[in-house]
Parts: sequence; C-alpha cells; structure tokens
Amino acid sequence: MNIKKINIGYFLIFTTLFGILTIISFIMAFAKDEGTIENNIIWNLFADLFNIFRFPVHNLFWDKMNGSLYFIGLIINSMFYGLIFERILSLIKKIK
Repeated sequence: MNIKKINIGYFLIFTTLFGILTIISFIMAFAKDEGTIENNIIWNLFADLFNIFRFPVHNLFWDKMNGSLYFIGLIINSMFYGLIFERILSLIKKIK
C-alpha cells in the first residue's frame, strides 16, 4: 500500500475553513444559549452544528476542558477535520 505525503496546502485550507466555521458556530451556540439569536434557520443551524465541530476532543476529554484548553481543543478539532478532508480529496484525486 502506497501512502502519499499530506498536501500541506490543502490541509491548511481545510483547517482554516473548519476553524472559521467552528468560530461562527461557537458564537451562534453562545447566542442561542443566551436567547439573543433570532428565529433564523441558518443561525440556528450553525448553533446546532457546534456539537459536531467540537467532536472528538471535547467529547473524549470533557473533564479536562477548562479555560484555554477549551479553545486549544477547538483548534485541534479543526486540524482533525482538515486532515480528514485533505485525505478524502487525495483519495478522490487518486481514484480519478
């Protein structure tokens, strides 16, 4: 089995994209908890997506998440999703 190297460019693009989506969903989840979010389908969707964007680090190590570790966990999650999507793109390119 031939495993190719990670394409750093795609990895950074996907990580940045997921980081931005995580920040938006975090803000919308906070607004929903405070009751200040309007009855808008898109904002409520982003608020609900925060449960997905905080997976897997926050679900596995919830007892350790406090202070700055919470945000470091979000960065690790964004990098995790960036890696997964980079590998999926690499696999699709290999198949084609």
